Amino acid sequence: MLDVPGASVRDPRSKFLLPATVLCGLTPRGEGTGDVESLFSHFQATCFAHSLAPRQIISHVLPRVEDDLGPMIPYCNYKVGWGWDTGAGMNMLCTRAYAERWVRVMEAATGLQCLTGTTMLALKSICMGNMISAHDRICTECTEEDISKSGMPYGRLLWRLSAVTCCPIHRKRLITPKCGGSLLNAYKRVRLSGVCTRCGSIGFRCRSNQAEGATDDEVVRAQRLRRLIASLPAIQAAGPQPVREALRELCKERGAATSLAFRAGIFKSVLSGFLRSTEAKIGFDQLLDICAVEGIDVSEFLQGRISPALEGGACQPTRVRRKKPPVDHEAVRAALAEALNAGHSVTDVAKRLRVDIGTLAKHRDLYGLVREATINRRAAAEEARHLYAIKRLEEAALRLKKDGKALTYRNAYRFDSDVYRPNSVTFAVVCEMQRALGVRPVRAAGSAVALGPRYIQRIRDAAWRVRQSDKHHQLHLPFGEVEAEGAANLPP
Repeated sequence: MLDVPGASVRDPRSKFLLPATVLCGLTPRGEGTGDVESLFSHFQATCFAHSLAPRQIISHVLPRVEDDLGPMIPYCNYKVGWGWDTGAGMNMLCTRAYAERWVRVMEAATGLQCLTGTTMLALKSICMGNMISAHDRICTECTEEDISKSGMPYGRLLWRLSAVTCCPIHRKRLITPKCGGSLLNAYKRVRLSGVCTRCGSIGFRCRSNQAEGATDDEVVRAQRLRRLIASLPAIQAAGPQPVREALRELCKERGAATSLAFRAGIFKSVLSGFLRSTEAKIGFDQLLDICAVEGIDVSEFLQGRISPALEGGACQPTRVRRKKPPVDHEAVRAALAEALNAGHSVTDVAKRLRVDIGTLAKHRDLYGLVREATINRRAAAEEARHLYAIKRLEEAALRLKKDGKALTYRNAYRFDSDVYRPNSVTFAVVCEMQRALGVRPVRAAGSAVALGPRYIQRIRDAAWRVRQSDKHHQLHLPFGEVEAEGAANLPP
C-alpha cells in the first residue's frame, strides 16, 4: 500500500511508469467466465494480500479514496463500509446504488476496470428484486479443486444468486457450512472467502454438514445462469432496449402478452408495463420464468436474441401463483357470531379464516356488532387503566404527604412499584396532579391534555381529596393562571 502522493510504479509488461494506486490491483479470479469471483470475495482477498483486516481497510483507506472521487451518487446517503458484511455482503453484489458505489471506490483504489462484472450491476436497468442470497454458500468440490490448484479457494458470484441452488459442474447442492471444529483464538482468525472464521479451516473441511445431489432441473437452471454471468459485460453494453424488442417479438411468435404472462405465471400488467415504459423494470425471477417456459437461453435473450436453450427445453416456472380458495360465507358468519361471545375483533377473525377485512364487511349486521363491541371493550379497558393510575397516584400522594415529602416524579417512582415512563399514563397523571396541588409551576403536559377533560377533572378531584386530608392544608397557587374567583380569595 502506497501513501506517497504522485508515486508511480513500473509495469513489467509495458516498461512504462504507471500511477500508483492505494491498493494493489488483484485481478478477480475467473474473470470473464461464469465462475468469476464475487466482489465480496475479491475485497476480502485484497485485504488478505495487504495483511490487513477488512475493518482497517474500510476505516483508514477507502474513506480517503471516496473523498478524492467527490460526489458520486446523490441519492446514496451512506459511505462505503457501512454494513459491508450484512447478509454476507449481499448489498455489494446487487443492482442498487450501494453496489455501484462499492465498485467505483474499489476500482479507484485498485486501478482495475473490471469489477462491475463481479456484481449484478449489468442488469440494473433491466431487472429488479432480491436476486442475491443472504448467506455465503459454497460448492465443496469446487473449493477442493481451488485448494489443489492455487492453494486458496474463492467465492463465486454464481453461488450468491438466489435462483442457483447447486453447482452446475459437480451437480451437488450448495451449502452454508456449519463449523464442527474447535474455536480458534480471536487474534488468529482470518476473514477470507473459503476459510472458516470460527476455526480457521481452509476450504471448510471442518464442516459438519455435507452436500447432497441436485435434481436435473436445478442443474439446468444453474448452467443457464452460469452462462448469464459470463455474458454480463455484453449485456451491459447492449442495454435494456434489445430485451424489450425480443420480448415483443416473442409475444408475436407465441401468442399475445396475455398468453405469455399466463404461461409464465406473472400478471399481464407487469409484462405490458415493462414493454410500454422505457424506465420500467421486470423482476429477475419473472424473467427467468419467461425464459424457462419458452425454452430460450436467458443470456441470449438479455442481449436481444431469441435462441433455444442449450440444456434441456421448456420447463415449469419456479414461481407458483397463489390460488385463493372460494370463501365459505357460512363459516364467516359463524366466526363473527362466535367473536361476539368470545370477545375477539374482526382482525382476529380475518387472521384465523385467512380472508381480508372486505370479505367480513360484506356481512354488515354481524360485522358492525363485532366492531362496536371491540370499540366499547377497548374504551372500558382504557378507562380502567386511567382510573387505576389516578388511584395509585392518590395513594402515593397521601403517603408522601404523611412522610413530609413533596409529590415529585422521583418520589412517586420510589413509592410505587409500577414503572413510570415519560410516555405513560402515569406520567401524565403526575404532571396534572402537580399542577392541581400547586407543588410547583408545571405546564400542562401534552399527554395530560390528551386524556380529555373528564379525566383531568378526576385528577383534580383526587388532588382536592389529598388537600382535604390535612386540616392545615395550603391553598392551591395557580402560578400565573389565576382565575377571577381565585384572585379574589388571595390575601392582601
